Amino acid sequence: MAPYLIYILSIMSSLNSAPPGHNFITLHREYFENVYKLPEGMVINDEFKVPDNFSNQAAVNNLLSQAKKYLGYPYVWGGTTERGFDCSGFMYFLFNKIGKPIPRMPADQCILGPDIPYSKIEPGDLIFFGGGNPNSKWIGHVGLAYDRDANGNIRFIHAEGRKTGVVITLLDNQYYKKRFIRATRILN
Repeated sequence: MAPYLIYILSIMSSLNSAPPGHNFITLHREYFENVYKLPEGMVINDEFKVPDNFSNQAAVNNLLSQAKKYLGYPYVWGGTTERGFDCSGFMYFLFNKIGKPIPRMPADQCILGPDIPYSKIEPGDLIFFGGGNPNSKWIGHVGLAYDRDANGNIRFIHAEGRKTGVVITLLDNQYYKKRFIRATRILN
């Protein structure tokens, strides 16, 4: 688990949200030490680096394979178990299932990696959407880029709502395209 924690922390330290002279980990050290329940004697410092040869393609494949198993599962507001999921609970469940824990809330999930332009989204990326109002910048929904259809369009898997549960939807679907806020890549 430690290599994955180091990887997540390394990504987060690269975020530009910290003032000059600081990094994200330094500013939020207590949060990470509590959320990730670090083993006795392990401390967070500013020296974590991702090895050059570090690849997560196997983790992406595992994540997508796990996600597919839950197609058709019910939507349950606040759900994070196989009894049912809400959108961010589904992402939380999946990433924990593959041993790469992420925070529970979508606003926390959306800061876990670099911005990925809409045109560069790849399977395994998290995709964040605004709420009911297409002009909203509030994160109201999250899905996982799943694959490309025959025309090359990205499809994503998500816990959509009570009527549909966990489904795969085209990212170019007008409802979601209008509400797209950002995508992030946690697994490289």
